[in-house]
Amino acid sequence: MAVTAGDLRPASGTWRTPLVIIVCGCAIALLSFGPRSSLGFFVQPMGREFAWGRDVFGLAIALQNLLWGLGQPIAGAIADRFGLLRVMIVGALLYAAGLLLMRYSTSSLSLDISAGVLIGFGLSGSSFNLVLAAFSKLLPPEKRGIALGAGTAAGSFGQFLFAPFGVALID
Repeated sequence: MAVTAGDLRPASGTWRTPLVIIVCGCAIALLSFGPRSSLGFFVQPMGREFAWGRDVFGLAIALQNLLWGLGQPIAGAIADRFGLLRVMIVGALLYAAGLLLMRYSTSSLSLDISAGVLIGFGLSGSSFNLVLAAFSKLLPPEKRGIALGAGTAAGSFGQFLFAPFGVALID
């Protein structure tokens, strides 16, 4: 069964239409996965600048992945208790703070805290795991399939979109 844009229009005058939910969720997935996927481009420039080996950057990214995985069930539980919007805002703030502090990291510890801890927990609260859960909760069953596919595709497109942006920042 094909879903068209007409099927996603509101039945009433509310803004919480399936189309708005899907577009906003896709934007969140794109913005949460895009910058994360371009961090690898910064290994060589930061390594040259601070005389770090790949191990320093690798540990920070490993911490990020571990804390992202550990934080997902916690973020989901908090979202169930206090609401998805609050968790997504806190997650986005942690993610942005991690990216900002990573820019000013001059030691391996500051890189571990910014790129590892802050971005890892930030991703737990703002990445597509919560977006997909929101799609399943907020959308009617006949719209969930297209929404889950679009959300996943938006995260992948973010990886594609931010790679040249990361290289441009280095240049």
